[in-house]
Amino acid sequence: RFILFLLFSVSVLFFLSSCQEPLETDYNGELESLLMVEGKITTDTTRHYVLLSRTQALNLSGMLWETGADVSIEHPGGVFLLQETEPGHYYTEPDVYGIMGASYTLHIRLSNGETYQAETFIANTPEIDSVKFIYEEFENYDIFSHNLYFHGWELEEPGNAYLWNLYINDTLYNDS
Repeated sequence: RFILFLLFSVSVLFFLSSCQEPLETDYNGELESLLMVEGKITTDTTRHYVLLSRTQALNLSGMLWETGADVSIEHPGGVFLLQETEPGHYYTEPDVYGIMGASYTLHIRLSNGETYQAETFIANTPEIDSVKFIYEEFENYDIFSHNLYFHGWELEEPGNAYLWNLYINDTLYNDS
């Protein structure tokens, strides 16, 4: 018993002791403010958006919106010009839609003259054969959930991911 007690005590002391290494930083109070860009374009006919903001110190609250920028999206048929509707929020016209397989280039020119560019494309989506919505139990857990099953052929292109929007009574239920 004494040996078990000794082994237990040594184990507890071992796990409670920690190794600390001093971290030295060279922070002079100045932070580099980086541009953050969030945007999306889909095949839906809607007002697509680009949000521009700046990073800031963790102890500060609120958003630092980037205002006065020229924002546009270049597409095969021309250019969508985005308008700033509130600070840092840039939108297309409501009749804009993307085309599957097409490439899009985002152009940003800030009020200080800095320019940024990013490219993307709208990947093809598989043809939907059917969709099933089933209320079912997870095996051995007594947990029930609603599950959505897609039936159709998966595209051979690599890197496919799909976002399903669930609307209940014309209200978007999931936003991510």
